Amino acid sequence: MYHRCRVDRTGYEPRRLFNIVEFMMNDRDGSGSVSVEEAMQILYLRFGKGLLDTQLEEIFGTSDTNSTKDLSLTEFLQSVTTSHVKQLRSKLAS
Repeated sequence: MYHRCRVDRTGYEPRRLFNIVEFMMNDRDGSGSVSVEEAMQILYLRFGKGLLDTQLEEIFGTSDTNSTKDLSLTEFLQSVTTSHVKQLRSKLAS
């Protein structure tokens, strides 16, 4: 699902559904919010060690694992959408 949403050029893949599923995967304790610590493992598996801090910065605004910052579903979706827009703009610029 992740790969199909990332490479979709038709607009038919359910990007918003993917982002909700991503939130649910990150919310390991079922609290309705995602912490930096909860997101680290999935982001590490997806992006590797080299891009982990960058992705944490984009989504949470910090890569500090001791941060107490939690994102609700709405905040998480807004942050991920902003991150995707930045990535698309950088691709178009190059």
